[in-house]
Amino acid sequence: MMSRIKKIVKLVLPYWIIRRYEKRHELKPENAPLNDKKIAVISAYDVKYVDLLQEAVERAGYKFSNRASDAKYVWLHWYENGVADYDKFLYKISVIGLWRRQGRKVIFHIHNKKPHESKVPSVSHALMTVLADSSDHVSIMSTATKDALKDIWYYGNDFSQVSKVPHPNYIGAYGSISKPVSLNKKTLKILFFGLVRPYKGVEHLLDATKGLENLEISIVGKPLNPEYAREIRALCAGRKDVTLRLEHIKDKEVPKIFAEHHIVALPYNIDSSLNSGAAILALSYARTVVGTNNGTLSDIKNSSLYFGYDYSSESDHAIQLRKVIKTIQAKYRNDYNKLLDVGDKALRHVEKENSIEAIAGSIKDMIRRIG
Repeated sequence: MMSRIKKIVKLVLPYWIIRRYEKRHELKPENAPLNDKKIAVISAYDVKYVDLLQEAVERAGYKFSNRASDAKYVWLHWYENGVADYDKFLYKISVIGLWRRQGRKVIFHIHNKKPHESKVPSVSHALMTVLADSSDHVSIMSTATKDALKDIWYYGNDFSQVSKVPHPNYIGAYGSISKPVSLNKKTLKILFFGLVRPYKGVEHLLDATKGLENLEISIVGKPLNPEYAREIRALCAGRKDVTLRLEHIKDKEVPKIFAEHHIVALPYNIDSSLNSGAAILALSYARTVVGTNNGTLSDIKNSSLYFGYDYSSESDHAIQLRKVIKTIQAKYRNDYNKLLDVGDKALRHVEKENSIEAIAGSIKDMIRRIG
């Protein structure tokens, strides 16, 4: 009896969800008032990136909204995140169906290969597959994403409905670039910055730098949870070369933190990572990076602006990172401050290629292609 009830509920639930959504927003498929000059950016996170997108959308000549309202274009960011069960999956798919019935154009923006910390990876993967297949358009941040579309979401080889909209730079987003005060040309200072999460590979950085001389590491940012913070502290026990600041960082502190380091470490897990806003942030504050080769770095044609590496397994990750760091030490050991020249060149790169004007142009081209 219970199994029959469950089957009935699963059949009825999608329609009930749609009707509830329609009532909440007072929009029906046949009379939804759509503004073809408005783009709704629906994001799972309230982050600085969305603020930059708003600026780019408006620079492109469109109105920005953070909810669907009367927007003709609905641009989904991290929509696949937070899907913990079948009901949530069904709800999100039903809402997309409603938007399309209302005549909206749904755009799925791909940030990662998969959610970094999904509770139910199979459900999140299924949602991303459906999104890639059923959206009116797919937007990507890097050329490498096309390979992920084919290999992970079975998209095929037709990219006529795919547009590249790169990550905007962060120049000035957290204040002006600061000048270094305490950098020592004989000591390499490496920064790990941002939300401290397992997929970001801080453990690999700590492992890779054990025993290296004339080197200091700063790990700055808020941890996933208190338990993970304790794990990181335990790994750093007895490490005089490591400085920990495991807490939320105010925006106004960001420029000074970057200024007091030569290079930023991004040893991200390539199983889920595809693009890197952290890399764009570092380059925007005139600091080069050492990190796994991802889509963001691969799109930088001048590979001398960063120090990338690949690894074959989890156990190989720290080994490859250590090799790159030792290569950096060998090249710059007489004056680590020369790395700041690399950072300045990287800044000029993102100033041009990732400007708000450039992103606005990409958005205009994407909307033109969608129609």
